[in-house]
Parts: sequence; C-alpha cells; structure tokens
Amino acid sequence: MATPAAYMLIDRLNDDILCLIFLALQELATSKHRPWAPSVTISHVCRRWRQQALGCAALWTTISWSPGQPLAAALAALERSRMAEVHIILHMSRIQDWLQNARDTVDAHTLSRVIVRSHLHRVSTLDIVFSTALWNVDVFALLCADAPAEMPALRVLRLDSINRFTPPSEVHIAARNLERLEIPSFSIRAWTTLLGPNTVLVKLGGFEIKLSDLVQLLRIAPNLASLAIGFDSPTLINNDLPNGTSFSCDHTDVRDLRVEDVPTSGIELLCRLLPCAQIPNIHLSHCWDDHPPDIWADFLAIRALGDIEELTLLGSLDSEYTLELIAAQTTKKRSVLCPQLLPHDILERVFDAQPCIFGTLHKLSLDLQQWGALVQLLHERNAWRLSSLRTLTISIVQDMLEGDEGDIQYVDSSALDLPILEALHLAAEGSEPPTVDLVRHLLLAIAPLFRYLLLGARLLYEGHGFKDELLQRCDELSADADEDQLVRDVAAAVEKLLRLPEGTEIRT
Repeated sequence: MATPAAYMLIDRLNDDILCLIFLALQELATSKHRPWAPSVTISHVCRRWRQQALGCAALWTTISWSPGQPLAAALAALERSRMAEVHIILHMSRIQDWLQNARDTVDAHTLSRVIVRSHLHRVSTLDIVFSTALWNVDVFALLCADAPAEMPALRVLRLDSINRFTPPSEVHIAARNLERLEIPSFSIRAWTTLLGPNTVLVKLGGFEIKLSDLVQLLRIAPNLASLAIGFDSPTLINNDLPNGTSFSCDHTDVRDLRVEDVPTSGIELLCRLLPCAQIPNIHLSHCWDDHPPDIWADFLAIRALGDIEELTLLGSLDSEYTLELIAAQTTKKRSVLCPQLLPHDILERVFDAQPCIFGTLHKLSLDLQQWGALVQLLHERNAWRLSSLRTLTISIVQDMLEGDEGDIQYVDSSALDLPILEALHLAAEGSEPPTVDLVRHLLLAIAPLFRYLLLGARLLYEGHGFKDELLQRCDELSADADEDQLVRDVAAAVEKLLRLPEGTEIRT
C-alpha cells in the first residue's frame, strides 16, 4: 500500500507530466467499448487529478458506444475532447435486430445526430456498424447530401452493417487525406473527393461497382497498397465504359489484392484492369458456380510467379479446398478457395502453369484426402521425382469426414523419389480424435515413405494429444489378427517410433 510520502512525491509532479502519465494509463485500457474508463477512474481519485483529467482533451478523444451503454458517458467524452481530433466507433447494433429496444434506437440516433451535425470537421476515425432497424435517413442525411460533407481530419472510414443491408443513399464525403476506407455496405458518390495520395487501403463490395469507378480509384490513389473487392455477399462489377476503351492500370503499387464473391465477368474485367503478374499477394475466394475451370489460375497469374517453393492444399471431400502457393525468390504468394474444383483439377492447373515445379518445390502440405489426388497426378505425368522437396506434411481432420473415411482414395506411391527429404510431418487438426479407419488410411499413405526415415528424415507429429491418440490406434491395428498385414506392419513400426525418446536415431 502506498505511503503518505509516496502521495507527496506524486503531488510534486507538474501538470504536464501528470497528464502524460494519465495518457500512458489510457493506452493500457482493455475495454474496446469503454476506452475512457481509466480516465473516469482517474478523475475520481482527488480534486487535482479530476481537474487535470477533465482539462486534458486527449484523454477523451475515443468515443466508442454500442447499445446498452450509457449515452451520457459518450456525450460527456465528446464534450471533454473539446476541439481535438476524435475517433468515433459506433457499433449501433445488437447481434439480432429483434434484441433492439426503443432506448437503443433513441440513444443511437441521438449520439449520431450530435456527431454528424456538430463534430464532423474534427473526426479522424469514423467507424459505424449498424443494423437495418437503426439506419435512419434523416440522422445521416449530411453524409449522403448533394454537397459533400467536409471532413478534413478524416483518416479512417469504415461503414458496415451486420446483415449487409445497403442503404439507398450514396455516401458523399470530402476527405482528401483519407488513409483507410472499408465500405462493405455503402456505395460512394464521388471518389475524387474521398480518396487521394494518402490512401493505402480500400475494402469495398456487397453492391454493384462500376468499372469506371475502379479505374478512377486506382488513378487518384496512386499509393494504394491493399485492395479488397467483395465480402460475404455478391459483388458485381459493371463495365460501363464505351466499347474499345482501354482501362488497364499497369503502374499500380497494390501489393495485396483480395477478391471474394465476384462472378466470372467481374474476374475477367479485373484481369484486364490490374497487372496481376506484378502484384505480390493475391487471394481469390468464394468463386461462383459459373467460373470456368481456368479463370482462377489466370487471375492468380501462376505462370508469372517464378519458382514455386511451397504448395499447400487443404480441405475435405464435398467441401471447399484452399490452395496456397509461395514463390520465395520473387516474394509472391497466391491463395484461392475453390468450392467447385476437385483436388486433381486444382493440382493439374498448377502443374500445367508451372511445369518445373517438380524440381523447385521445397515444402508440400496436403490433407490425407488430397494425397491420393497428388500421387495419381504424378503417376499420369510420370513425375515421381521431387528433387528439391525437404518437408512433407500430411494432415488429417476427422471433423470434416463425418464417417466418409471409406471415400479416401488410395494410390500406390512406392515410386516416389524424394532424394533430400528432411522431415515427414503428420498433423491432426480439429476437435475429434482420429478413428481407426482414418489412421488405417494414413498408415497406407506413409508406408512407402518409411525408407526415407531410415535414411535420416525425421518423423514429426503436430496436434494437441495427437501422439497419444495415434499410439492408441496403432496399438489396436497392430494387434488385430484380421487386419491387412501391411497395415499391421506399418502400425507396429509407427508404434515403436512413437515410444522412442525424442531425438533417437532410427536404424534398420
């Protein structure tokens, strides 16, 4: 407990240093919804501290409010911030609209009206998440008026809704110093008054986007580094330019590109608009059913990646597959979520685009469900030798199978040639422990790989409790007299490896 002498030392601090200490304490706040809570506590310690806290505008510059919180506290913080730039975070919705009550609606509209009418000029961050029930045309009229709302201090703008409701009015804001824009629910009236040289991140979607707007966006934001188009709702790209118009943007600085829920026509337009081959990181997901087989590979510009050193293909039968490619020398990364394509088709497109991949691949990670597809494709191409492969990871996810272990394809991989393999990883993911049937499939898959363990490759296990679960299943399989002899032999060998102390050298 602090002594009276300690209090006297604190009292000797001048006002400026005391305020700096208060601000440092503010940064330690753990509540996102009550960022001013430490300041309130400080203001109740003594008269001097209260005077200093109430007089320090910087302590009250984050106004964060959501339904159920006291409106008076948010209004008080807004008043105490005086003329300082403020960060407005209004998550004006509960999880479901039916949880809203009359008080929520009144408080949300009251606070929003005060901010929009009196404080827009000093808002640095405007982050609003709302529901259909809380959207009010009159409250936000200034943000959607014919004349742009002047917000010279605005650096971050995020407008969203929990149910992807798109207001009928377009946002019209003048903020040429904007750095980050996220609008998955709103459309923009004039990009030229909103974006500029300081803009480095843009996320938009959930509505119809004009191609001319995208062209304009890229031209007026020359330093844009991250661009995301589309969210968890369809995003259409409408080609509103006259036929024959050239609209490619070859000099963009975009380094990260994410595209989700955009139909084929939009993907094709983006291929023509953006220099995809030059962009370091591209992610494409939620392809629509009408995507032709090659559109995703063309969009990712796999041919221009350089030497692919890492390939990861994860997913499950009758589910979505996620492909990730990394070319370390060119520092490029590609990923795609493929709900329509089969593993064989995915790998075939990659191998067609990168015929040298068999000699450049250093790290390969697949689910057990995709292992058969890979081996089958290697067999079709007579490309058994992966001369640079150092790490092979085979994952099993019991949760995704739901009793469909019998559908896993088994293909003989004894012809595989992995001359410099250093590690074989067996990984388990999900919450369900692997069944005997799933472990049987795993043992059949790795049986031809045991010779590499004898040559010095390490056998590693990943996943909480996986080693013990695998040991139990191998014990059951090796002791089952009715089991296939190969399965029993591999199970017994794995069981012995599991019981060895870590780091023990494996000998014949």
